[in-house]
Amino acid sequence: ALGQSEDFVGCGADTLDMKQAWERAMRGTERADDALLEAWAALVAAGERAQLGIETEQLPVRAVATVHLPDDAAQGAAPCETFALVAERAHEIAVERADAALWPLTEQLVALGELAAFQRRELASRRLRSVGAVDVLALGAAVRSAAAAAADPG
Repeated sequence: ALGQSEDFVGCGADTLDMKQAWERAMRGTERADDALLEAWAALVAAGERAQLGIETEQLPVRAVATVHLPDDAAQGAAPCETFALVAERAHEIAVERADAALWPLTEQLVALGELAAFQRRELASRRLRSVGAVDVLALGAAVRSAAAAAADPG
């Protein structure tokens, strides 16, 4: 629209081309706004599904509960090694496996949070109103809690 208005002088000039360019620009902006609102709604829905899986279905706790030690976890221990050292090594392996089980979920939550922050900024810059929110910090706290419980030998 701005390109069409560069050579506009006024006083009897034909403004039809400029008007059409402006209308195309406005329709494009409206489509972009609609797409952003749809993307936000999808993101809020994804956040709600994540919350359901993490808080209601206890996905992090269940993921940690599926961690098993390998049969040879105590192998390599010296014959005179104390039980405490063997247990410490087994605990170390279990924590590593729990971390590996929770890491993909953590990555997804970080990506969800980054996307939510970006979309919030875009919504604000376009002065668009939206509903819902994505509380990634609360979801991350639930994952951290499951990880901390797995790491606590007590």
